Amino acid sequence: MRDEELYLIAYNDFANREVDKNIWIKAMAKAQGEKKLAKWHYVELRVEQMLHDPNLKESLKPVLNPSSSSTGAYMIWFSFLLFFVIMAAGISFDFSILGFDFMKLLDFLDLPSLVIVVFPAIFFGIASTSWKSYWHCWSYS
Repeated sequence: MRDEELYLIAYNDFANREVDKNIWIKAMAKAQGEKKLAKWHYVELRVEQMLHDPNLKESLKPVLNPSSSSTGAYMIWFSFLLFFVIMAAGISFDFSILGFDFMKLLDFLDLPSLVIVVFPAIFFGIASTSWKSYWHCWSYS
């Protein structure tokens, strides 16, 4: 198990609000009550605990290496499908009548529509595969 994975687990303790109270108290004592500094002391102490406790290492293996072989494949195909649906909707929408003109789908190389739609379509297609991870990326302070 790599140290980077252990640091990520320790940092995610805060995101999931699963902080070990004993380690948190020790970190607060080291930081002399300053919460931001105590957070980083907590990460260091938690990683140290995981490195030295063999039972804890064994219990973390399923968390670090989940065995979901088919779920990832389904989510990849779902993101491709979502990409094409958003792309088709963006290309076929006619702003002059504020409606869909499906004959525009025949002109799929319409460059302005492609430029406007391709980046949000890719973004939402990828983000939809893991909304929880996406939310955590924007919610850390």
